Amino acid sequence: MKNRAIVFLTAAGLASPGFAQTFTYSLVPSATTIDTSGGDATFTLMLVADADVGTHLMGGGLGGILSDGASDAVTAMSWNVEGWSAFNLDDGYAGSGNYNSVVFGWLYLGCPVCEPPAEAELSAVVGSFEVTVAADSVGQVDFNMFTAQDLFISMQTMDFNDFGGQSSYDDLMGTLVLEGATVNLVPAPGASVLFSALGLLASRRRR
Repeated sequence: MKNRAIVFLTAAGLASPGFAQTFTYSLVPSATTIDTSGGDATFTLMLVADADVGTHLMGGGLGGILSDGASDAVTAMSWNVEGWSAFNLDDGYAGSGNYNSVVFGWLYLGCPVCEPPAEAELSAVVGSFEVTVAADSVGQVDFNMFTAQDLFISMQTMDFNDFGGQSSYDDLMGTLVLEGATVNLVPAPGASVLFSALGLLASRRRR
């Protein structure tokens, strides 16, 4: 998969403290069970960024997404970044439920009075992957994120309550946690419940 380097780094001199820090990316599906009985189905995987240091997300990037399970059911994926992100790179869909690298961030040049976008506060939604699966697909798809070696950092945050120094933080000085998502594909959402009820009824009649 293609990868890109992050080049939106903030002004020099904003050093990150050396204490332990945790940075987390989470994939949040719009639904965990997808009905594929009515034709091709589409759902979204929101990418949420959070950290235990700073107040706002500055930017970051992923090496991409790798899918396991019934990943052949995925016919298309696209990346849609949130409007607050001004610096974006998208290397596109790689096929079979896999996605190439994405980079995002808002440009900051060390201005002491610059205000970050309100939408970039921690726990921010960075963007979403729109996923299309084929009609009548059955199975479970696990979506897992990964980092890329040539991405200088994977997440950067900044504390805008520290108006004297506006300290920055990044995952090079801490721990990066990647929380994937699992989606179940079924031809009809009520089918399993119906079959269970019919089986229970049949067993009662045999008694």
